[in-house]
Amino acid sequence: MRIERNTPPEWEDEEVTRVLRDVYASPAPNASYWDTLESRIMARIATAGEAPEWWGVFHGWVRVGLAAAVLAAVLTGAALLRERERQERLAYEAVMESASVIPVAGPTIARGEGRSRDATLRSLISH
Repeated sequence: MRIERNTPPEWEDEEVTRVLRDVYASPAPNASYWDTLESRIMARIATAGEAPEWWGVFHGWVRVGLAAAVLAAVLTGAALLRERERQERLAYEAVMESASVIPVAGPTIARGEGRSRDATLRSLISH
């Protein structure tokens, strides 16, 4: 075979045949290699039995998978409950903080002697 630059390779049938024979030649000098290989393959096929379905491969993993699914569900539930409690606590704290800012009706708003509407209004606006 001759390979020259920028030219397609020229394959000759005899050369390709020789290369393929070298590649597929039996590793043993005798011709019984292929017969022995065939008999080993056929024996393996005969003893293998029927091939299992794709889900049959995971038959031994059922308990482990089920345990993992239960554990994942428990952890997810715990995380959701914890987040809900956190949100409730934040909402409670927000309400309690805003309650201290709102003026509470006190003695300045109460009606009595010397108290007028203007005084009550000024007291409310000043807070």
